[in-house]
Amino acid sequence: MRNFYNLVEASYRKDLKNLISYRLSFFGELFLGFFAIIFIIFISKLINGNENYYLSNYDGKYFLFLLTGASLILFVSRMFNSMPIFISQAQSFGYFENLVSTKRNIFLILLSSSFYPLVRALIRISLIFFLAIFFNNEPFSFLKYIEFILLLIVTSLPILGISLIVSSLVIFFKKVNFVNSIFLLGCTAFSGVIYPIEVMPKLFQIFSNLFPTTFSLKVIRGRIIEDLSYLELLFNLFIVIIFSVVLIIIGIISIKIAIHFSKKNGTLSHY
Repeated sequence: MRNFYNLVEASYRKDLKNLISYRLSFFGELFLGFFAIIFIIFISKLINGNENYYLSNYDGKYFLFLLTGASLILFVSRMFNSMPIFISQAQSFGYFENLVSTKRNIFLILLSSSFYPLVRALIRISLIFFLAIFFNNEPFSFLKYIEFILLLIVTSLPILGISLIVSSLVIFFKKVNFVNSIFLLGCTAFSGVIYPIEVMPKLFQIFSNLFPTTFSLKVIRGRIIEDLSYLELLFNLFIVIIFSVVLIIIGIISIKIAIHFSKKNGTLSHY
């Protein structure tokens, strides 16, 4: 546990120092948050105030519907991309083989590399929420916000497993950027990020169940918008847990296999 804490601290300090060295990026975060909330407000105005059958479960609150969806996909994209990007950089600079050869667990190293991007994503999401309250006067208590952040982290755990699987592809095949794009676009299109999944044909609704983000959004919106009890959301929470366990196990096995064959082929640090 102490080793993991040291790894997280070292990785976080490195990434933070890199960010501080580019001061303009701080203002970029502010502008991105501002433009994101302006986009959400104006799009939601097209729907709010109109009777919509598909939004009846959410009391017609399309603003919160879109806000929760956009926040989830932002957080998921950070979690999904952090480890593959870290491995790509380690391979391109030629030190990935050294990381694998050290006594430290490679999985702890990969997890520590994700800490800073996730913290940065949470800061951006917090900024978006505060701007949302300021510009849209949407009633949203501090406790509700804390619950939302906790649910966001817990229900995104399946993405950790998928990130490990993609990382294994990066180790072996090197260039797999298209996989990241396909997965994130799939989550956005089929998980109900921008619109309820009920608007899609039945076949697409069935296909949406292959994405863990579909169930993540059901849990988050069930609590934040519909105010359902956790007992009523138990099935969706159970599916998220199953996704998490299965995908993380597959991800760990995939990393081990990719490292084994890359060592065998002598391509572990090649890029």
